[in-house]
Amino acid sequence: MESELSLETQTISNNTHRTSWITTKLPPEILSKLDLTLDQFLLEELGYLDPEHIIGYHCDKCDKYYDSKPDLSIYIRPEKPDEFLIGDYIFICTVCNEDILCGYIEEGDKPKIEYIERDLSGKFIPIQPSLIDQLLTEAEARVSEGIEPWSLIEKVNPETITNLSNQINYDISERLQTIKTTLEKVDARRYTERVLPIELKTLEEEIDYMDGCVFERLLTYLPRITVPDNLKPLLVGVLEQAKNSTISKIKIAEEELEVAKENTQKTIVDEQTVISHLEDLIQQYS
Repeated sequence: MESELSLETQTISNNTHRTSWITTKLPPEILSKLDLTLDQFLLEELGYLDPEHIIGYHCDKCDKYYDSKPDLSIYIRPEKPDEFLIGDYIFICTVCNEDILCGYIEEGDKPKIEYIERDLSGKFIPIQPSLIDQLLTEAEARVSEGIEPWSLIEKVNPETITNLSNQINYDISERLQTIKTTLEKVDARRYTERVLPIELKTLEEEIDYMDGCVFERLLTYLPRITVPDNLKPLLVGVLEQAKNSTISKIKIAEEELEVAKENTQKTIVDEQTVISHLEDLIQQYS
């Protein structure tokens, strides 16, 4: 018993929502997971869908139906305890390379190795130095362009790469440090060129910002950046404002301290008077 179904989901490509679908012939064990009163199903309802069940697909970008299987790319995430979803997969149009549908690999699924583009867990494909080098090379290329170096989609970050390298005793500490240093330089340059001029003007015009995150960010970045000459007078003015504001706060605090001291001294005198009166009463009735 096989049934021809249409699986529909939404995928995003080039900042535009596109709708595509796949036509399948599913065996009974998969059909049992679905509500067969519906005309269409979400790919997420099935978990991993093997291409052997696909008989055709519609590509929204091509605006055409193909009586063939789309390409499939599988990405296995870094292994984490108690993680139910262990990977992602994408069906891709063989003509225009547009993403057709995206789904998840769940714990217990058995995707074919031939479709796995990258396995960051070592569950299906053993970890090799070439994989780690590839991840680092991609990160180095992105950071040199001023882009976030780590893939949020694949959950790749220094911690996961270090864990992978430790599994095969592969030292990557020097390359990770270089990426970190480069990222800090890129971040400092971006702040200097794009943020500093705007925030200095804001601080100059709005003294209240001295107590907020804008001024704190300035103090954090100053040791890491080279302030352009044309911004130095503005910076000095802002720092002078901050200094004067701080001096004013100290004066207010000192005044409040004096008032507090006077109140405390008065309280002590009053309490001593009470003690004297109590002592007189004790002597009177002893």
